[in-house]
Amino acid sequence: MFNKLERKYGKYAIRDLTIKLMIVYAVGYAICLLGSNANPTFITDYITFDPYMIFHGQVWRLVTWIMIPLQDNFLLYAVSIFFFYMPIGRMMESTWGEFKYNLYFFMGFLSTIIVGFVLYFLYLPAGAALGADAATTGQAIGYTIGTCVSAYHITMSIFFAYAATFPDATVLLMFIIPLQMKWLGIAYAALYGYGIIKNIYNLALVIGEYGFTIGIVLGSGSVMSVVLLIASLIPFFIFFFGDKNSRLSRRASRYKPSEVKRRNEFKRNVENAKKAQRMVAPGSAHHKCAVCGRTEIDDPNLEFRYCSKCKGAYEYCQDHLFTHVHIEK
Repeated sequence: MFNKLERKYGKYAIRDLTIKLMIVYAVGYAICLLGSNANPTFITDYITFDPYMIFHGQVWRLVTWIMIPLQDNFLLYAVSIFFFYMPIGRMMESTWGEFKYNLYFFMGFLSTIIVGFVLYFLYLPAGAALGADAATTGQAIGYTIGTCVSAYHITMSIFFAYAATFPDATVLLMFIIPLQMKWLGIAYAALYGYGIIKNIYNLALVIGEYGFTIGIVLGSGSVMSVVLLIASLIPFFIFFFGDKNSRLSRRASRYKPSEVKRRNEFKRNVENAKKAQRMVAPGSAHHKCAVCGRTEIDDPNLEFRYCSKCKGAYEYCQDHLFTHVHIEK
C-alpha cells in the first residue's frame, strides 16, 4: 500500500522534515515564551486547536497547534530536541524514505484533528442536556480540547517507531547508562499506559460522585486526553500492525487463536511421528516422502521435513517440501 502511494505522491514529500519540524517547534516555543510574558493567555487565545474558534473564522488553528512547545522547561526542551528527537527522526527518515516518513507524521496530525472535531461534536449535546446555551458549551468544549491537543505524543510516537525498527540498538540513558531501545520503548509504553489508567481513574471518581451524565461532562478533560493520546498512536499501529511484513505484525500474529492451534497441532503430529519412528524395526526406513515415496535408504543425502500446513504427520523430501499440495482433512 505504501509503495503504491509513494509512486503516485512521492514527489510531494517534504525533504528534511525532521529539521523543519524542529525549527517549527523552536519558533513556537519562542513565540509562546514571548507571548506568555506579555499575555498569560496568549497560547490559549491564539494558537491552540480550538474547534469552536475554528468554526468562527480562526482557521489558522488547524495548523498552529503544532507549534505548541513539547516541553515547558527550556533546558529539557533543548536537550530533547537536539539529542533525542532530531537524531531519531533523521534516522527514521533515512530508513523509511522521505515519503513514508512524511506520511507517518501527517497521518498523526490529521488523525488528531479529526478526533478533536469528533469529540467537539459529541460533547455539544451534553452541554445542552445540562441546560447550558450552545455558545457557552462550544467555548468550554473547544477550550478543553485545545488544552489536550499538542504535537508531543505524535512526536513521541516516532520514538516507538524507532524502538520497533531498531530494538537492539543501544543508547546511553542520561549519557551514562547503556540501554537497548526495546527496553526504553517498553518503559515509555508503560508511562503511556499509566497516563491512560490515571485519566480513566479520575473520570471514574467524578462519575461516581456526580453520576454518569454530569461526570462525563465534568471529566471531559480526562476523556479527551485519553482519546487524543490514542489517536496520536494511530500511525504507529497502521505502520507496524497494519503491514503484514513488519516484525511486530508477524510477532502479534503468532498469538492469534488459529495460529496457536496450528502450532500445537503441528507439534503433536511431529511427536506422534517420532514415536512411530522409534517403533520401526531396525534396518527399516525412518523417513518417507509422502509424494515420491523415497526414503533415506534410497538416497542417504536426502533431507526430510514435516509440513506445518498439512493436516497430519506428513513428511516430504527436499524436492517436494515446497511444491506439494497441502493435505486438508
